[in-house]
Amino acid sequence: MTKYKLEYIWLDGHKPVPNLRGKTQLKDFDAFPTVEQLPLWGFDGSSTMQAEGHNSDCILKPVAVYPDAARTNGVLVTCEVMLPDGKTAHPSNARATILDDPGVWFGFEQEYFFYKDGRPLGFPVSGYPAPQGPYYTGVGYKNVGDIARKMVEEHLDLCLAAGINHEGINAEVAKDQWEFQIFGKGSKKAADEMWMARYLMFRLTEKYGVDVELHCKPLGDTDWNGSGMHCNFSTTYMREVGGKEYFEALMKAFAASREEHIAVYGPDNHLRLTGKHEPRRSATSPSASPTAAPRSACRTLSSTTATAVIWKIAGRIRKASRTRSLRGCSRPSPRCRSPARSARRLKWRDAQKRDGLSGARPTLHVFVHSRSRFINGAIHKRSTGRLPLPDLPLGTFTSASPSSTTSPPTSHRQDSRARDLSGMSSATVTVTTTVSPILTGARKFSVCEI
Repeated sequence: MTKYKLEYIWLDGHKPVPNLRGKTQLKDFDAFPTVEQLPLWGFDGSSTMQAEGHNSDCILKPVAVYPDAARTNGVLVTCEVMLPDGKTAHPSNARATILDDPGVWFGFEQEYFFYKDGRPLGFPVSGYPAPQGPYYTGVGYKNVGDIARKMVEEHLDLCLAAGINHEGINAEVAKDQWEFQIFGKGSKKAADEMWMARYLMFRLTEKYGVDVELHCKPLGDTDWNGSGMHCNFSTTYMREVGGKEYFEALMKAFAASREEHIAVYGPDNHLRLTGKHEPRRSATSPSASPTAAPRSACRTLSSTTATAVIWKIAGRIRKASRTRSLRGCSRPSPRCRSPARSARRLKWRDAQKRDGLSGARPTLHVFVHSRSRFINGAIHKRSTGRLPLPDLPLGTFTSASPSSTTSPPTSHRQDSRARDLSGMSSATVTVTTTVSPILTGARKFSVCEI
């Protein structure tokens, strides 16, 4: 049995910016422990702004583990904070509240300053160094100093040894401003690795007598860049289908929730969103275009302050990218419809309104399922398509047998239509059909009122 040093790491309850906390316990294991093997552990929440003094117990729940190359038999343990029952998430536990989907990929670009004695590491005691220009991706003592690169390289090695998906480093625009990049699949995994990379940087710089400054505008209203954490992201649909129309709709969806995004990007972001430096326009200013916030092809959300709660950012982006308004409908769906299908649907709805079919009688849709039964009128997550058919009759109908040699119609809309179903809220119709190549062989249809 080997005695492992388990460093439990969590976020405290300080506002508006939580701080990283950590404490160590030693446990015996036959091999490097898994998350499932690690015990819950308590701490005094009254000292971390997470509980009152008369009832201060809080619980740490391990959710991810990483090797700690800086310690012999060291283990880094990312934890969520729970209430004393060990099951209920603490109000400060943002990680427990976010959407998570391994199909959503994130690339975080973390900018930061090295600080010493209240000023950036390479700044003189009074005044400023030479203006910005040569520092970005700079080389040489006059541009990067004598210890900054050493710390950056050590941090890179620690992240790689921990299994963190570190993607790169570079000197940034301001003197002694740097950046590192972390990539992850899934909101929680990506955010976990960014928080752990931050922890490793904070702990590493202790021995150099240097602090890491993540504030978005530490030098105030001067001609020096601030720091951000750009959030590049993509969903499965964006990578595999995409299309100009979809990306433009996605931009509009983000524009509509701009204030909600800014709210989770961290404090003081208005100091950075002035237009003087990157980003060039404030996403909240009247003059900003709807696409001002995203940086490239709607896969990058810039102007994210470096101190923001990363789990909230990842979750908010995931929520916005799932919004039904991207596809011209109000009903949520587990599957993303293409812009062309959305246009056909909207055109069909307009025609219904002109014909007086909406309002007095229910609008009906058919949800096509070839892999699973349709239960209680709910949209099943494994549905393979959606086919709008107004006013279908109850019962069984046939357009073509799956084994028929007849070529399938090119339209997604069934030929037989237009009989009254007034008053019907839901019904199940058994169908054999070859409506289109993607729906060939479907067996179960369900008609649902919306």
